[in-house]
Amino acid sequence: MSAGLKGGLAGGLAMAILAMLCGALSGRGIWYPINLLSAGFLSTDITWTATDLSGFQGTCFVLAVIIHLIASLVVGLLYAATFPMVSRRFALIAAFAAPMLGSGLLHTVVGIVNPLLDRRIDWFWFAVSQIAFGIVAGIVVSRQVGSGPSPVSGSRERLRSPASSPPRRGTAGR
Repeated sequence: MSAGLKGGLAGGLAMAILAMLCGALSGRGIWYPINLLSAGFLSTDITWTATDLSGFQGTCFVLAVIIHLIASLVVGLLYAATFPMVSRRFALIAAFAAPMLGSGLLHTVVGIVNPLLDRRIDWFWFAVSQIAFGIVAGIVVSRQVGSGPSPVSGSRERLRSPASSPPRRGTAGR
């Protein structure tokens, strides 16, 4: 669990820094992605103009930090739970593929639930931020958990119970 929490925090920090950098480079300001994240949860704030979203908003900041922290920790825990099941060869692919699948799912859901919010999100930079999260969290989790299963033994060996093993010859009581 601690590996997942550390990975989630590290990945969340990488994602937040990249999102704020994107906001600054786009000319909207570093507060734009933060306010936009919370605006999806506060129905009145989504009607704000781009100028309103570009400035610091205390309530939005607190809400965005809470949302981002919870989401990062949950995804970090999922990484820690699934990493031991992925071979070393596929760990980097998984760190890239999971955020892409998540971005695609969020893009679809947000487009249906809140089309106005969907139009304000720069989905390319959102996906890039997600990939940064995946890579950083994957590295942190992999270093904490250790290596995944070896390609020879596979993940099934880890899941086999002692009772399912054939009896050994010469063992007392058998």
